[in-house]
Amino acid sequence: MRNKVQPDEHARTQTQPEQPSARPDADLMRVDAPQASGPRVHTVRLLDSPGATLTVTCPDWCESDHSEDETQGASLEGFAHRGTAKALHVGRADGDHEDVLLIEITQYPFSRGTRRPMAVLCPSSEHAEEHLDVEDVYALARQARAYADALDELGVTLDDARRTARLEAGR
Repeated sequence: MRNKVQPDEHARTQTQPEQPSARPDADLMRVDAPQASGPRVHTVRLLDSPGATLTVTCPDWCESDHSEDETQGASLEGFAHRGTAKALHVGRADGDHEDVLLIEITQYPFSRGTRRPMAVLCPSSEHAEEHLDVEDVYALARQARAYADALDELGVTLDDARRTARLEAGR
């Protein structure tokens, strides 16, 4: 028996007991199994609905492998599609690098709040004072320009994702 949770063709729930050993696709779920091209479909055990699963088709921009969702389960509202994270890589005086201003496209398709794709910005969790000399300032400027280009690309991807979501919602 299948119940639609949302008028969203990317997901549906199935109310049936889990039987992992009886899965006909168990061999295909191995990490070393050949990956099929085309839509990526995942089945997730719903933590907030015992015995129910959520079968989800990822949008084109989703880069998550959803392995944790598949192995650990997820709540319906907590399930998320995530795109590639972009970050400003800042060189530090000790020769190391720190990623700051991480941003990625994320969508919580079953949220009670915003269900459309959005950009999520996370500042660095580390906060350390850095002293920069002239060469470091120029290097930071080059890194910031490259990050700005990456943000432009992410904006185009987000615009496409929202356009696709609107089209699919209108079907």
